[in-house]
Amino acid sequence: PGVRYEGLEQEFENGQRTGAGSDGDGSMDVFGGGVGLNYELNDRVRFFGGAYSGYSTPGPRAAINNGLDEERSYSVELGTRYDDRNGFNAEVVYFYTDYQDLIVDDNITTGAADPANAGDIDVHGVEFVAGYDPAIAQGWDVHLPMSVAFPWTDATFDGDTAPSHEESPLTRPP
Repeated sequence: PGVRYEGLEQEFENGQRTGAGSDGDGSMDVFGGGVGLNYELNDRVRFFGGAYSGYSTPGPRAAINNGLDEERSYSVELGTRYDDRNGFNAEVVYFYTDYQDLIVDDNITTGAADPANAGDIDVHGVEFVAGYDPAIAQGWDVHLPMSVAFPWTDATFDGDTAPSHEESPLTRPP
């Protein structure tokens, strides 16, 4: 488990601009954290899960001039791992992440990279990973791990990269 706190004192100055928005200062407090659990059923099978929260802060100019909020994320994962102790292993994981106030550069309609809080994204999916190490099976002193992963992801975006321009939706969520 872990907790993270950041108290940010932000300021900016643009020596080439004068007037409103050419400089400013402000502050922001953000928290994040998470906890993970692992249950070993036996020497081959483990179950795990976790819940996490995170953030991404906007730059000083965007936070102060544009009033941008920090981007927030809340995630959970549940899964199981199998290891036959003879070179084969597999993992299946379900994950869900809720992004709030996604920060994107609004350069679609304006031509300038003006950051904006675009909206929210819900992402969920399942990932299957399988691996094999023939060196373990043969008892070699070196390892030759190989693996393959198959993810399935579904994401839903509720927002817009330019709230004042309905014709410019975000089409590629993370």
